[in-house]
Amino acid sequence: MNTLPSARVHLSGYALALMLLVPAGAQAHSFGRVLALPMPLWLYIYGSTAALVLSFAVLAMSPESRWRAAANIGGMNSGVQPNAAPLVVQAAIGAAFTLAVVAGMLGTPNPYRNFSMTFFWVAFVLGGYYLCAVFGDVAMALNPWHALLTRWPSSRRAFDTTSLFHAPALALYMGFIAFELFGPGTPHSLAWALLGYTGITMAGSLLVGAERWLEHGEFFSLLFRIAARMSPLEWRSSSTGRRGFAWRSSIASLVSAEAPDFGVALFILFMIASTTFDGLKETVAWNALYWQKLAPLMAPLVGSNIARAYPTLSALQTVLNAVALLFSPLVYLAACSIALKLSLRLEGRPHRYRPSLGAAILAFVPSLIPIAIAYNAAHYFTLLLGQGPQLAPLLADPFGWRLGATAMRVALPSPTVAWHIDVGLIVGGHVLSMIAWHRRASREANDAARGPLAQVPMLLLMMLLTASGLWVLAQPVSPSRLL
Repeated sequence: MNTLPSARVHLSGYALALMLLVPAGAQAHSFGRVLALPMPLWLYIYGSTAALVLSFAVLAMSPESRWRAAANIGGMNSGVQPNAAPLVVQAAIGAAFTLAVVAGMLGTPNPYRNFSMTFFWVAFVLGGYYLCAVFGDVAMALNPWHALLTRWPSSRRAFDTTSLFHAPALALYMGFIAFELFGPGTPHSLAWALLGYTGITMAGSLLVGAERWLEHGEFFSLLFRIAARMSPLEWRSSSTGRRGFAWRSSIASLVSAEAPDFGVALFILFMIASTTFDGLKETVAWNALYWQKLAPLMAPLVGSNIARAYPTLSALQTVLNAVALLFSPLVYLAACSIALKLSLRLEGRPHRYRPSLGAAILAFVPSLIPIAIAYNAAHYFTLLLGQGPQLAPLLADPFGWRLGATAMRVALPSPTVAWHIDVGLIVGGHVLSMIAWHRRASREANDAARGPLAQVPMLLLMMLLTASGLWVLAQPVSPSRLL
């Protein structure tokens, strides 16, 4: 009878001790230093949401433009095929990935001195993601698995992949993010993960065919293809056969995009949710929820001695965090569904003429791509700036065997400057998404007079996402992140 109260005192006291270790002020997660915000957080939220309201008012009064017919994100073929890149470039990319695997297996376990970690996580994942967002599908040619499948024997059988609904790509992407957030975080584990993913890719190609697997299963191809929707550039071939970049409207590209199924829609929502959760799980507020509220309830199972119970409780926290990560896109799906349901009712169309909620979700979720890219950049751009230049010295010593090797000095923006860049990225991403959402809704609206009113739920959704994004970014992190 007395075990639970005793454990509650011990665990709550431990959580309080953890809280006291964290200095007052906010922590901008992307640069890992404690920051006292120049102004109270509520002022940033107020100013950001006010900017959204002003942008919405301007959109409501602006004349509408015509947009081209919707294009399928999942089925959209890349403008740059793997063989468009010179063979020497493909060979260099293949050699770099091979070196990353070998360095992960044989090199130093220190992630900062091993070539594999910086090359894969910073140069390929972040660099390829941002390259596609700026230059379109050009980074597809640098995807080693994309190039590999063009040379790997694949199935010639007619396999109906429409029933897959891009579920393999979504499942592999979720597993990839879970590995990133909860995996060992060592070069050795990364090397085995790269080998395992390569095996899955080749097996998928043998099962359903290379082209079908690239569309439905190889998640880097889908991730880069989605990011390319934001690009103001497009790689085109002229009538004379010459290839080159051409300017295009990013908003028009987003308005014309449509998710072919809920697999792609959830993939886009998970792009937002996983980045947000990466920041949330490190905050004091999130950890206090577990250690002060949930952990004491487990005292009958783990005992009241915090020193003995800590390993078990810590492992359970990781499991709960992983479960929360996998279910996180459903939170955004629910928020979008509520906003769209209200918008459809406010449009005033008879019920029989309204599109289904599912069809509306597939049509409007691609409008959130700018938010996904902005969140990612806000959380990781200083990692790219700080660790990206280290690739050159790491290439000179990929295994990290030279103890005297020194890292390249890089001047990063101050915490205050980085915070304001983060705010600008988040607000800018929401404004672009709101414009794309507005244009899509205006194109499909039945009554132009009711258009602005019907889009108020969208405005409220953007305001909520902006406020929550800034709140997560500004939260102090747990002591384990600081140490």
